[in-house]
Formats: sequence, C-alpha cells, structure tokens
Amino acid sequence: MLIASCGAHEAVYHAAEMFGLEFVQLKGGINAELPVSDLDGILRSRMDRDHPAIVVATLGNRRGGADDIDSIQEVLAIHRASSKGQTFLHVDAARTFDFLTTLPRKRRLQLGLPRLLLRAVPTDSHKSPGIVHASTIVAGGLNFSNPPFVVALKPRCLGGGPGRYIECVQGPDSTLSGSRDALNGLLVALQEKRFQRSGIRQIYARCRRLRNMLSSLLEEKGVQFDAPNSSLDLIVTLSTSPHKDQQARLGLMDLGGGRFLMTVQPSVTATHIHSFVEDILGMECVPRTIESLDIDLNAYKVSKEVEDKLCRMAAGWQVKSRSSGGYHGNHSTLSALGPIIGCMLTKAIPINWVLAQKRNLLSDLKRRLGVPLEKFSDFSGGITTGGSMGNRVGLLTALKHYPDGHVYLSTATHYSVRKILENRFRVSKERCSRFSEVETDEMGRMIPESFAQRVLFDRKLALQRGQPHQIILLANFGTTFTGGSDDVLGLVQSVEQKGLAIDHIHADGALRFGYDVGCIRLGPPRSHHASKPVVQSISISNHKFAGLSVSGLVLCYVPSGGSLSTMDSCSDPRIAFEVWLYNQLFSLDDVAALHRGCISNAQHLRSQLQKAGIITRFNEESLITLVERQPLRLVEKFDLSPKENWIHFITMPHITRECIDSFVSSVSAHRDLFDCALASAAESLGVTIGKAKTPLRLKRIACCEDVFITKCMSLLPTEYAEDFRRLWVRHAMSFAAVNEIGDPVIIFLVTVKPGCVIFLDRVMLGVGASLPSAVELGNQVMAKLASVLDYTFGQSDSFPPF
Repeated sequence: MLIASCGAHEAVYHAAEMFGLEFVQLKGGINAELPVSDLDGILRSRMDRDHPAIVVATLGNRRGGADDIDSIQEVLAIHRASSKGQTFLHVDAARTFDFLTTLPRKRRLQLGLPRLLLRAVPTDSHKSPGIVHASTIVAGGLNFSNPPFVVALKPRCLGGGPGRYIECVQGPDSTLSGSRDALNGLLVALQEKRFQRSGIRQIYARCRRLRNMLSSLLEEKGVQFDAPNSSLDLIVTLSTSPHKDQQARLGLMDLGGGRFLMTVQPSVTATHIHSFVEDILGMECVPRTIESLDIDLNAYKVSKEVEDKLCRMAAGWQVKSRSSGGYHGNHSTLSALGPIIGCMLTKAIPINWVLAQKRNLLSDLKRRLGVPLEKFSDFSGGITTGGSMGNRVGLLTALKHYPDGHVYLSTATHYSVRKILENRFRVSKERCSRFSEVETDEMGRMIPESFAQRVLFDRKLALQRGQPHQIILLANFGTTFTGGSDDVLGLVQSVEQKGLAIDHIHADGALRFGYDVGCIRLGPPRSHHASKPVVQSISISNHKFAGLSVSGLVLCYVPSGGSLSTMDSCSDPRIAFEVWLYNQLFSLDDVAALHRGCISNAQHLRSQLQKAGIITRFNEESLITLVERQPLRLVEKFDLSPKENWIHFITMPHITRECIDSFVSSVSAHRDLFDCALASAAESLGVTIGKAKTPLRLKRIACCEDVFITKCMSLLPTEYAEDFRRLWVRHAMSFAAVNEIGDPVIIFLVTVKPGCVIFLDRVMLGVGASLPSAVELGNQVMAKLASVLDYTFGQSDSFPPF
C-alpha cells in the first residue's frame, strides 16, 4: 500500500500504477499537507494485514506546504510496534534537500527542522529527538538546469541485498522510465566538483538573506504572505493576479484564491526581484543591497583537470563514433546540433511553446498513422524519454482498459518490457503470471502458431480458475538486436483461426519507427485494414535512427476521455526542442532518403561479408546485419553489441562505405592471420600424436560451427558442457588439434583478459593424447598466435585438464 497526500508529486501515483500497489491519497489542508490523523486511521484499519505500507512525506510540495514529518514518524513507530506489516517512510525532498542539509546546525534547531538519516526499517533503538529516519529519500535543490535533476538515496540493504547507494535521475519522470540519459548524472558530478560543500552553503545562505529581505518588503507593503521554515518558498496573496507572461517569467505558481507560490531558489537573480517588487508589488524603490546578493557564478569554476578530462572524453567519442556500428555510436545529429542544444540546457523554454510542439508532433503522427481527424480525440500521447518509457505507458494504459489482460511478448523483445511487467505483477502478488514470452524464429520474429498455442494454454488455465482472459499483444517492429519485425497480420490470423481475438496490440518500434511508421495503422481494438495491421498503441524511440540524445513519443487509444497511465503532465522541454530542431533539418522525404542510403549500405556490407566467406544473418528490410561472434578487440574497435554467438552491425546514417570496408577487412584479416598462424605452427612443429604418429592439423573453433562444437562438447564433463560456448568459444580465440577425419583430439581453451592478454585456460585431451605434450604444443601455438595477432601471451605454470 502506498499512502500520500494530495500535495505529493504525481510520480507517486504513477509508481502505484507501475507496481500495482493499492494507492491511498489523503486530502490535506490549504497547502496540501498530509493529514496525520487520517494517516493514523488508515494504518489502524489495516493493522491485521500482513502487507507493507509506504508513506510518502513531502518536504516542500508544489503548493508550498510541508508534511509534519515528526508526527508522521511517531505514527509509524506506533504502527510498527502493533502491526503485522512493515512500514517504510519515503521522504520527497526534491525541492528542499540542499537547503535543509546546508543549514548550520544551530539555525536548523532554531527553525525546528529535523536531521535526515537513511535507515531501511527504523527500530526503537533509533529513536532520537530531531532526527528523521527515512527508508528512502529523493534529494534535490540546486536547479541550474531545466528540468532540475534529483538524486534517489537508499540504504544498501534495502531491496534484497547490496546495490547502488545513489542513483542520479531526472526530476520529472526518469525515476520510473528507465531512461539512458546520462546528462543529469554528469551535471550532478560537475555541480559537486564546481561548488563543493562550502560553495553550496554560501549559495543557500544568500538565498536565505534574499528571502528575508523580500519578506521585509512584503511586510512593509502590507502584503499577506507565508514563509515556511522548511523551504525557501514564499506564498504571497495578491489583490490583482499578474499576467500569465509575468507569472512564467518570475516562476510564480498560481495556487488559486489570489495566492501565488514563489521560491527564492539559487537561480533567482536581482532582475527577478526588481521585476517582482516593481511590476507586481508596485513599489518604485528597490533596496540596492539586493544587487549585492546576486551569485557570481564565475567565482565557482570546475578545475582545469576535470575540464581537460571531459574534453578528451568528448574527442574520443567523436573519433570512436566514426566507426561505431552500434546504436549509441550514432552521433551524427548531435554533432551537428550539439552547440545549439547545449545552449538551451540552461534556458527556460516556455511551457506554452513546449505544449504547442507536443500537439503538433502528435497531430502529425496521427495523420501519418491514418487516424481520421474526427477520431483524433480518441488517441492520447506524449513526449517520452525513450522507448522504455513509451512501452511502459502503452502497456500499462492497455492494462488499465483491460484489467484482466494477459500480455504476450516474444523472447526477442527488449529487456525493459519484461522489467516493466515484472514490476507490475510481482510486487502486487497477482493471482498468477500475467505475461507470457513466445518463442521466435532465428531472426527474432514471433512464431504465429506458437503464439496461438500459448494463448489457448493460458485461456484454458484462466477458465479453470474461473477468471477472465483478455489478450494484449506486444508486437516488435525492428527488434534491437536482430532487427526482426513481427508478422502482426499472421499473429492476428493465428488466434482468429482458434475462434479468439486480440483485445489490444501495442507496437514497439524500437528501431523501425524512427524512419517509417507507414507499415501500420492506428485504430480501435479489433479493427482491420486492407493490407496493414491496425494497432492500438505505439512507442517510438528517437535516440536510435534519428540520433537524438533521449527522446521518444507514445500514442495510445484512450476513448471516452480516458488518460494515459504513468505519464507525467510535464515533459522535459529539451526533448521537445530537440525533436522540433531535427524536424526543421530533415523533412519526411529527407528521412526516407536517409533510410534508402542506410539500406544500400547494409546490402553493401552483406555482399562484402559474403565474398569474404564470413557467416551472416539478416532481415532483408532491416539495417541490422548479424555477424558471427568476433574477438573482443574487434567488438570494442567497432563499438558492437555481442549476444550469444553473434554480434550485430547497424548501418545507421553516420556509417560510411569506408567504415563498412574497414570492418570487413578487419574481420577477414583476423580470421586469415589466425588460420595462417595455426597452419604455420602445425607445419613447423610437425604435430602428431600417439604411437602411430597420426598427423594432426590445428583448427580455429568458430561460434557457428555447431557440428564441430557438438563433437567437442561430447568429450567434456557434464558440468562444463553447458557453459562451453560462453566461457571459451565466444572469445573467438580457442582452437583444436583434429585428426584426418576432422574429429577433435586436443582442445585448447583460450580466455582473453583486458589489455589483449590471452591465456591457455584449459586443455581437453582426447584418446591417445598426453598432458605434457599437449601443454607444450599449446604454449608454442599460443606464442605464435600472440606474435602474429599482436596479443600478449600470459603463460600459466599449470593447466588443469578436464
């Protein structure tokens, strides 16, 4: 159970949706503080339940209120002593943490403010006056970026074992979205390096003096106001409401009834104060001392050492991205737009402009997806931080409409989807598993017949339990590793042939929708199109093909005034700006031309690999080409992602023909040098074995030689056979001595350590082979390989045979 006041951040409600928690929202007073007596009543009514309760206490909500955290802690202590279920205190100090923790101890005690400590589950021994033991804390305050970032704090022991102690997240939403945005973490680190503890203390001391001065001016003018001790807020009652533009410029929040919230935060300048005093209060004279309270940011500098390190890292990224065949190497757009986007990080992008761009983006997307103008209102969407957030919103919105829904996804679906569903169903202890993974073909496409059989199985199980069964399908359009797209029409037909129908289809366009959404249509459930599948929700990720930093869109069928699940009302303005800027540079025709160029490069890559005799797999319409697993050195050189026996190379817009030819040349050269080194070693050593002196040859063990690997595994002890490929074959450096019919006689299992150091890890002996002669042979061949391939041979004193 999750308990919070109506003044808590909306992400608290989204967390309850995301984890399937019972959510109790308590109505507070005029400033939306948590009513402690109501909290006590709720906890008492559930004392006999063996369920944990999480209570959210907000220190500085968006109405200027602060929960009575001391009283809340007392209630929780009483409940812990008499209840079966555990209780946890979550403190939301996203707006006030820096202010509270930089107050001098004497001043903090004068204001009656507590000290915050992390404690997973407090006990009686932890009781002490003036101290609050929080299970988790969201910390923030300094806001020199927009939106501001926050840090999530938790004890290492909370959550089932050791883990990260601090997690940097984006303020509005990334706590729940799984965003890959690394910018906020960097800004947190730079902020600490730049201001240090002493600098942050000075900044907040200035804020306190500035608020005191404003309070005096308001009192002198006879303006009614409230200045809470727990924050830097001022709640001012004005006889005349300022114009909307003035409110936006000064950061005033309209609380209704003539009351406005103003926060004297670090980014407030003397100019803001002048405008507030003169334009809003109508006072002509502003004390000169206000000017002296402006922050001189030039006094706080990041060290030259840190600056140089960042410059070297950025330069390295620029060089590496030229030959990067992975997703995160597509920096082509950011390289061009970076100077512009960077300037916008500290700018306050008007919210009205952001909302207008959001409406334009979504309206354009609806038109492209074939939604009639009169049906636009049946579909709602938003700007997301990427595909993970889009899938979360789409799936949980579907589950809101179909509470008995069973979600079907393929085994090739992005890992974030399984994480979303596990979070939703595991924590809430649902009656049974509510999602199923369906097998795919070798190219990552869900097999229709397997899908239909799984649906029938789950439906039968639900009927046996007397439970409804609704079908929610997650269809992939360009899986992230193989680039496979599910045959949605075939999947729909497979269940219709069984007399069933799919209730909701969510399309994850992880890669494909970045350049093409014309392959689908958006419409109500169970509707059809002459030649294209009709889906009810889609997720688009723009950080792949488009190459934007962190950006995406989600669009869902929500008729009758419905709403999206776990979707914040506020979006990161930077996302809207980046997408708008990208659309100014690239029209739909330009994107189509880019895609044609990428497909042409993919065909060139496949042709060159085929000529070189290198094993590949690929979906014809995809930019992704699977290549037999290569040594770690080549994986790192071309920034590739390995999975099981394969790596994938993606011909994104930044990939050139020169880069492709370099990759093919590198793969071919390594293979040829390896084979030549083995042949040379075998010839010079005159490799033979046994009394009959049977001649042997040396052979590289390749990941995709299934028949030969099966022969090797048949000689292994059972406990090693299962991990044979993972431990030794996928390094692409192991080799074998084989007889005249190609059967392995000695297997040399090689591991690769950082710094391109190769070790002969184990030797597997066949019939007639002896360990001393095998080890001697292995050492000599390893030395030859190290010399030819430019590796370091790390010799060991002993080699444990199987």
